[in-house]
Amino acid sequence: APAPPLAQVLLARYADARDRPFVAYEGGAAFTYGQAIRRAASLAAALRAAGLAQGDRVLLALDNGPAFLDAWFGCALAGLVMVPLNTLLSGRLLADVVTRSRSRGVIAQQPYAAALEALSADYAARIIVGDAGDAVRAGWVAHASLVSDRVEPEPTAIRNSVRGGDPMSIMFTSGTTGPSKGAILSQAHCVARSDSYRLGLRIDDSDVLFTCLPLFHNNAQMASVLVGVLARGRVAVYDKFSVSRFWAHIRESGATRFTLIGRMANLLLAAPPAAGECDHAVRSACIVPHPNGEDAFDRRFGIRVVSQYYGCTEMIPLAPQIDQERRIG
Repeated sequence: APAPPLAQVLLARYADARDRPFVAYEGGAAFTYGQAIRRAASLAAALRAAGLAQGDRVLLALDNGPAFLDAWFGCALAGLVMVPLNTLLSGRLLADVVTRSRSRGVIAQQPYAAALEALSADYAARIIVGDAGDAVRAGWVAHASLVSDRVEPEPTAIRNSVRGGDPMSIMFTSGTTGPSKGAILSQAHCVARSDSYRLGLRIDDSDVLFTCLPLFHNNAQMASVLVGVLARGRVAVYDKFSVSRFWAHIRESGATRFTLIGRMANLLLAAPPAAGECDHAVRSACIVPHPNGEDAFDRRFGIRVVSQYYGCTEMIPLAPQIDQERRIG
């Protein structure tokens, strides 16, 4: 059967798992499926009330945290197209992405708002995310004033308006050979992509998927968070990668699965042995490229490493398989 749109997956989780724990963030914030989806529904309503129509694009300049999932899922429910920005972009590269995205809405963390405001005057909705006590930037609306866990999603309206082929996001590529390309990914594409990981790695509702990679990237979105949603599992989102605190974060979160970039794994291998680095519940880790030393990561940390999969921003990858024969390289 064809993959459903993300909006329908969220409705399904709201129907069958609303009281289950869903996501926990570094620092302690945590939400059930019901709370997270109601927060998204409230933001979707606010974006529509600001005049955004189905298919309009919304820039996200957000660090890891609840506001990102509010915006991602809110856009999905409203039929809007999120455009997540690499928050390290600046200058000409940032201007190029902002100009080509032609976004009518923007949701930005306080430190990024000024630069985005300077690049476009065409935003119908400007939402700013800041710490409690921060002054709200003139012309912007505080995210905290719009988001509520008391707004119910509208199943009939969503099913009647959002289709699998509708664009879900524009993901800008890394731009290694020139300016970044904007890959337009549909709602069903994102679901199918994530479901290939769920099936290949045999992830189920007992799993906790850990990520410390940036949510603006495909890896954290579709190899971690959305996999967890499809499995009715739990997700742990941490702010950033730390060599010295990585295994403490894994234990603290109760993680059973994680994904890393090969360089990160090699930094963990190069670190001196630490108490508790094998005291975890991790069943498998996806690491690409494969870490140094053939099976050194597996042996040292007691974790099954899966690294044989291939893909790029604009296509569904050849997904990892938990029991495939290892062929390094």
